[in-house]
Amino acid sequence: MSVADRINRFLAEHPGVPLTVAVGFASPAGIAWLARRTRNRPVRLLIGDCKPQRFERSSREDRDEMLRFLARSDVKVRNWYSRQGTGGQGKGPDAHLKVWVAHDSPRPAALNGSANLSKQGLYHNVEVVTAVPDSETRAVVQVVEDLFNKGWDVKDRLRGYMDSSTYSKSSSTSTVSRRNTRRRNVPRRSTRRRNVPRRSTRRRPVRRRRSRKKGCAPVGVGCLTLVVAYVAVSVLVGLLGQGCESGFETFSPAPTQATFPTTPTAPTTEAVATFRQPLSSG
Repeated sequence: MSVADRINRFLAEHPGVPLTVAVGFASPAGIAWLARRTRNRPVRLLIGDCKPQRFERSSREDRDEMLRFLARSDVKVRNWYSRQGTGGQGKGPDAHLKVWVAHDSPRPAALNGSANLSKQGLYHNVEVVTAVPDSETRAVVQVVEDLFNKGWDVKDRLRGYMDSSTYSKSSSTSTVSRRNTRRRNVPRRSTRRRNVPRRSTRRRPVRRRRSRKKGCAPVGVGCLTLVVAYVAVSVLVGLLGQGCESGFETFSPAPTQATFPTTPTAPTTEAVATFRQPLSSG
């Protein structure tokens, strides 16, 4: 049994009596569902979260049904949340309870559960809704009454949400057919490229690049060449120097003593006699 079936049975057990519904949040589909089942009874609806995004998308049927529900004089819709947290710090709590109260005489009846007033909560989510015991009904009803009395009216705000809401795919067939007739005479532009070769999605192998900086190898070779040339020249100069020294020692003449005496000597008697002999004969 879905949540919607359980609530339908609760409404059938208490027909025509005033109904109070308190939920954490609601959607246009959920409010339209409630409106179709409460046309013959007064309804009070308390919502904890009335942010615009909750009412952005809706079908045309749900939108129209919700607007008719808000236009009823026997329907009151209020919002409540605490604007400040404990000690004035941060945002306070929202009304997050999910309670259905049938104000039957002489004793009210109540349902308590986890489902919000939305299509997901009524039909699709895994939810639990159960009857409140008679011993606790009065306390539950008192909590709902206190929150509803503190809340503020949001009918005008919800009407504004409906005026700016967009329609989902479940809109009426007339809207869909109207859109289709507008598009019939508009030629569709082909998104396929003609005569354009498709780019291959195959990944090419990545070539590994050598981590070598440009200019390092030529500079290194040049430096090595200069070093080798310098060593060769040094060796050649050394060999030439040794050869010159050995040649000078081989070909240079030995030093000779002087042929002339440094001091004059006296002439001998034989030389004087020889020198004087021709003079005497003449």
